[in-house]
Amino acid sequence: MIHSLGAARYGVWMLILEVTGYYAYFDLGVRAALTYYTALHLAEGKQRDFDETASTAIWSLSAIGIALSLTGFLLAGLFPLAFDLSGIDPAEAWRAIVIMAVAIGVSLPGDAMSSILNGARRLDVANAIDMIGVTAATLSMLACVLSGKGLIALALIQLAAKGLVLVGKYFAIRGLLPALSLSPGFWRPDALRHLARFGVPSLLINLGLLASSRTDLIVVGMFAGVRMVPLYGIPRALMEYATSGVRSITSAFCAPLTHLHAAPREGDREGAPHGAIELFLQGSRISAIVVFLLTAYIAAFGPAFLRIWQGAAFVSGPWQMRADVVLLILVLAFLPRLLQSMSTQFLYAINRLHFLVRMQALEAGVKIALSFALAPNWGLAGVAIANLIPIFLFQGIAVTVWLFRSFPLPPRRYIVEAIGQPLAVGAVAWLVSFSLVRWRDPANWFTFIAEAALASAAGIAAAGAFALSRAELRTVRNWFGPRAAVVVTPD
Repeated sequence: MIHSLGAARYGVWMLILEVTGYYAYFDLGVRAALTYYTALHLAEGKQRDFDETASTAIWSLSAIGIALSLTGFLLAGLFPLAFDLSGIDPAEAWRAIVIMAVAIGVSLPGDAMSSILNGARRLDVANAIDMIGVTAATLSMLACVLSGKGLIALALIQLAAKGLVLVGKYFAIRGLLPALSLSPGFWRPDALRHLARFGVPSLLINLGLLASSRTDLIVVGMFAGVRMVPLYGIPRALMEYATSGVRSITSAFCAPLTHLHAAPREGDREGAPHGAIELFLQGSRISAIVVFLLTAYIAAFGPAFLRIWQGAAFVSGPWQMRADVVLLILVLAFLPRLLQSMSTQFLYAINRLHFLVRMQALEAGVKIALSFALAPNWGLAGVAIANLIPIFLFQGIAVTVWLFRSFPLPPRRYIVEAIGQPLAVGAVAWLVSFSLVRWRDPANWFTFIAEAALASAAGIAAAGAFALSRAELRTVRNWFGPRAAVVVTPD
């Protein structure tokens, strides 16, 4: 897309995705609340409450989506005032923004359906539908740019894909939860108040995340121009892919944690059942294995990947304006946040969000202040460093200390199992990856893929040796064995 559209035009497209993507945060926290209440109502067997909560959430988000779609016209008018669009057709940017605003509006009820599937412990189905939609959209967009089409066609493809995903998730819910009614007649003000009571803290957390991690491209566009946006946006996109991968693991623990918390067993402590703590420790260890492996591979292979994929311009020039430098800084910056992904899901699962609200607000304020302070002189690297400092302070230190003080977490077990063992796995992966890159520079795709495959094998072997239990290794072996060998129980 960069090569076909050009750096400036693709920079505008990235900014359009960034700005319209903010709309997804204006769901009043209903999506997060819906996951919690779906798991809670199913655990308690309250079908009517489930019907009312699900219907209220979906139809409320549909109304919000319509309102947000209409504001796309205002956003399209303000866009040229915020960014220099020299050499870009303003009409093309205007239409693309309006279409993308409608696409985000369509996606809100679809995201609510994902929350229902997640709460029902069928996140696999929601993810499968999303993967099909993203793959279809990606292939269509590739064909679009290769045939010379522009931003309007790209936006229409996004709109069509989100509409198809919405339909797919609706039929998935109908098949998996036949007793559930999504009739507008089940919309209830009381249900909306319950959702909002849980959702408002979630909304504030999301707004803090928005200010903390989704303003970088805006700052780059303002201080360095739209042509420099891809040089920052591509490394950040790689880290967002890593974030999505980790979140896809940790979010699968949210509904089971809610079930354990809603129905504590004998001997559990009030507010933090033993079963929930054990599951949290297991999820933290498993997700940390993935986090340290991803961090090791991106740090070792990232610069070569950028050079092969995008060319020497991304890895040359002043260090403050190089994509590979940005990537390495962001790898370190995102590490504490990725490690705390399980902690975030744990707090969502037990409805303890007020600390996250305060912490995220502080992190956002520090991050924005540092961005505007460092960007004028340090360029792209300054914006990346503005992420590093507050994430380390708040996610790396503050969240960990608060968890130990608020819950009966055994510090030694947490440090050894959730940090130490996965860190050993990541260290092995990085040493192998770094040695391979130093031994032979991956200057082409064949060498890159071969070395990455060897490093991946080393990382998987290290995970089996240092961090996975025997039961988990048996589970992994069953995945690759006959499907009949896999036994699924309610527990």
